[in-house]
Amino acid sequence: MGGSQRLLDRHTCAMKRQRHWQRERIVRHNIALRRRACHQRPRCRKARCDHTPRRVRNIRLSTPEHFTLGDAAARLALFKLVHALREGLAQGHRVHLDFTQSKRLHPCGTLYFTANLDQALTDYPGQITCNYPEDNTVEQLFQHIGLLQWMGLSPRQAITAENVRHWHFVKGKTGDAAGFAELMAEYTNSFDGQVRMGLYSSLTEAVTNTIQHAYPDIPATEVAPRPWWMFAQRLDDLLTVTICDLGIGIAESLKRKPELKDYLLHWRPKTRDKKLIEAAAGRRSSTKLPYRGRGLPEMLEFVRTSRIGGMIIHSNRGTYSYDVDTQTERTVVMAPALPGTLIQWTLSIAEPERT
Repeated sequence: MGGSQRLLDRHTCAMKRQRHWQRERIVRHNIALRRRACHQRPRCRKARCDHTPRRVRNIRLSTPEHFTLGDAAARLALFKLVHALREGLAQGHRVHLDFTQSKRLHPCGTLYFTANLDQALTDYPGQITCNYPEDNTVEQLFQHIGLLQWMGLSPRQAITAENVRHWHFVKGKTGDAAGFAELMAEYTNSFDGQVRMGLYSSLTEAVTNTIQHAYPDIPATEVAPRPWWMFAQRLDDLLTVTICDLGIGIAESLKRKPELKDYLLHWRPKTRDKKLIEAAAGRRSSTKLPYRGRGLPEMLEFVRTSRIGGMIIHSNRGTYSYDVDTQTERTVVMAPALPGTLIQWTLSIAEPERT
């Protein structure tokens, strides 16, 4: 009898140890899951985390003096601002934009910043504030396009600056060209029928490229926003149009084409984006590619008909430019990489001289 009791006690202890080991294993597994989730948060590099909730902070970001993508230093400062803005919002903080230092606004840099700010306000409503710029022209432009009003500031300036009041800002989320109606109505009397149709075709082609190529991860059958933003200005006899999207970019879009895979292996990563933009612009003789785009060459051909002007394309790490006056084209590598595509073209709308 005593032996049977000892055997039963030994079995009971073994069962208890097994249950205890199973409980410990479950506890360790749950702790590992919590640590893994915590380490996936931004800026978490701790070996052990206490999982205390983060305190919401107010982050103050100073905007750069010059908004442009053509200058390397100004481009880097603008990209750092956009990155810090999105990183702070992703961590749950509130962001205050300080426009005190901003003095010069170029269409390409201003539109890129406006597009990212508009997207951030859509993703994090009510989390971004700002102050009035010290520069009067900068404040007039931000007020004119509605940027200050997006962040809760009321308009207080009369739009009198000559290089501000002629600007038009249009944005959309589909391929509908209805947003061009106001722009085309403004410039109807400035062009003849052929030029007006060429301009309308170029704008439509730019938006169509955004819808079809910039957001390929969105199924074609899905009704989802594919945003784009556009600036347009007529100053004296020159018309400047800038259009931007925040998609994958021209180079990334071409990398997904099966017929280009063999060619990509022979190019260095630093110059790959530059050559792909050349291919998209139609420079087959330079790239030796079996691909030739249709959208950008048609837009470029329209610019070539102008007596004065040019075309600039910023996408990923490549920048392509064409000057009508010298009839030269140039492609360079610029860093950091631009997420998306920004196209700016300038053309003369002056009446040709009669002989």
